[in-house]
Amino acid sequence: MLKHLSDGKQGRTLVVVDEFDLMKKEEDKVNFANLLKQVGDQRINIQFIFCGIGKSLDDLLGAHGSAHRYIQDIELKRLIFDPRYEIIDASAIAFGINIGARMRTRIAAISDGFPHYIHLVCEKLFWELFRDPQPCTNVSLEHYKEAIRSAIEAVQPELRKTYDKATLKDVDDYEEVLWAVANHSDLFQHNDTIYDSYLGIMKERGKGPVERTKFTAKLTSLKSSSFGRILVSKKRNWTEFRETVVRGYVRLRAEDQGVELAQDCTTSTKTSEVWMKQSSKPVPTGLYQGAFYRRKH
Repeated sequence: MLKHLSDGKQGRTLVVVDEFDLMKKEEDKVNFANLLKQVGDQRINIQFIFCGIGKSLDDLLGAHGSAHRYIQDIELKRLIFDPRYEIIDASAIAFGINIGARMRTRIAAISDGFPHYIHLVCEKLFWELFRDPQPCTNVSLEHYKEAIRSAIEAVQPELRKTYDKATLKDVDDYEEVLWAVANHSDLFQHNDTIYDSYLGIMKERGKGPVERTKFTAKLTSLKSSSFGRILVSKKRNWTEFRETVVRGYVRLRAEDQGVELAQDCTTSTKTSEVWMKQSSKPVPTGLYQGAFYRRKH
C-alpha cells in the first residue's frame, strides 16, 4: 500500500508518528521494525519521523538492530530556562495576561525542561482566569493553585498510575522520598545528595525524617517491580527515574502540597511584570516573535 501511494509522486511523502513511546507491546515494535526495514530495502519513497520519549532507539523500537541502520537518532535535550520562559511569555502576552515572576519561575521549574508541562499548566492557568466571575488579567495565587490541581488531573493516566503505585502503600512516607529524587536539576544523582534534599523537604513539612539506612532501603524498594520500578540505579549509590518525564509529574504533586522543588535552578532572565506592562501595545504572536518582543521592550 505504501509503495502504491508513493509511486509516481513528485517529491517525498512524510509520515509523522507521534507518542511512539506509548506503544508497549513487543510484537507491535517488531512489526514496526520490519516495516521500516522493508521500506528501506524496497526503496519506497516515504520518510518517517517517529517522536517519543526514551533514552535510546532501543527504548522506542526495541532491540531490533537490523532496522536501526535505516534510522537517524536525533536526541532533543530538555529545554534550558530561557526557552521555557519564552513559551510562557508568548502565550501570556498574546492574551494580555500578567503572570507574576514567582509563579512564572515555578512553572518553568516544574516542567523540568519538558514543554508538555509548560503547555499544560499555562492552559489550565488561562482557563482559571477565563472562569473567574470578575474580569482579571493578573494571575492570583489561587488561580495558580487551582491550575496546578487541574494539571494533575489532566496529565496522562499512565503517569498517575506510576506515581500511585509507588506511593500508595501502608506506610505513607514514600512520597517525600520521590520528591527528594526530583528535587535537583541533575537527572542522575548520588544518594547522599538525594538524602540531603529529603532532610530539607521533611523539615519544611514539619515531619521527622527516617534515618539514612531506612531511607536507602526505601530508595531500593522504589526500584522494585512491586513499586512499579519508578526508580533505577545503573551505578552503586546513584539513582535516577526510569522514565525522565515522570519527574515533572512528581514536581506537580509536590507543588500541589506546598513543597517547591527544583529551587537550585537559576536564570538570568528578567521578571515578567515589566514586559506585561507593554500589553496595551499591539503584541506579536508565536514563540519566536514573542521572544523578540520581550527583548525589545
